[in-house]
Amino acid sequence: MDKSSGSEVKDRMVWPKVVYEIFVNKSGIHFFYIASILIALLVVVISYKFSENNNLVAYISFAATISSLILATFAIFYAVYTNGELAKSLSNVNDGAEIIGKSSKELRSSSENLNVTSKNIGDSMNDLIRRIDDIPRFIHEKIELVNSNVEKISNNLESFQAPKSNVGSNKINLDSNTSEFIRSLSVIVKIYSLVILLSNKSGKFITEDIGNIDVLDGILGLLTTSSIFSSLGLADVIVNKRREKNTLVVSKVLPDFEKAVFDEIERRFFTESDDIQKLPDVYIQDIVEIFNYFDEEPPQQYSAMYNYYVATLTENVE
Repeated sequence: MDKSSGSEVKDRMVWPKVVYEIFVNKSGIHFFYIASILIALLVVVISYKFSENNNLVAYISFAATISSLILATFAIFYAVYTNGELAKSLSNVNDGAEIIGKSSKELRSSSENLNVTSKNIGDSMNDLIRRIDDIPRFIHEKIELVNSNVEKISNNLESFQAPKSNVGSNKINLDSNTSEFIRSLSVIVKIYSLVILLSNKSGKFITEDIGNIDVLDGILGLLTTSSIFSSLGLADVIVNKRREKNTLVVSKVLPDFEKAVFDEIERRFFTESDDIQKLPDVYIQDIVEIFNYFDEEPPQQYSAMYNYYVATLTENVE
């Protein structure tokens, strides 16, 4: 057991380090000047012993020549080996340079893509900000439009609410009064009137999804118009609010009001006349969508012209 442990200790010992510790580290400066004296004595003894030997110089020269040849041979082999290692290192450096070049190109491409993405995000944000800034102006325009329609309707209240107690030649014709009142309305309010009328005929409630039709653009205008018509007694409209959504229920419409609305829709949209300003086809298309929304057919008096416009619009879409 002791022998094996001793051999293990020997194997672990590094002799150069042991010599250094004993003669250099522990002896200090004494080792150096003792070694110098011994080397000087050795040189003196060798010089004295072989000073008369003429062959010594030849031996030394021959040994030096042989040593030079051997060292030169080793130097050649070492140079070849070093060149091979250098070539490998250069090859590795070239491979590394190619990898770095590819990485640089990929990084440049990623940077360009990032710049494009950043620019697109910036453009989208600017567009979104512009749209948000336009919302107050858009709402203000719609409110002004509704106020204008309300003002037009209010201006006709006096003529529509004429006293009915007059007799003889002063008696007011309600049918004529209603027709004139409907005719004096703006195009948008006439379309609102058609929606209220078709809701009563079909029994279908007016919900906020009808605002998806372009010309209606929401239900705010219908709410205002139906409130005015209810106050005038032309129609009975109830606003039912459920789950934050408005629903209009039209329970009754005066016959004179129904006739006046249909006649005005025919005159304004389905009559070819030089006296009437031609409206854009988008209004005709929206009226068709309103009839389809309530699953109603147009009155017989202008069904032929209505079907002609439907066919024309279908051809344009195709």
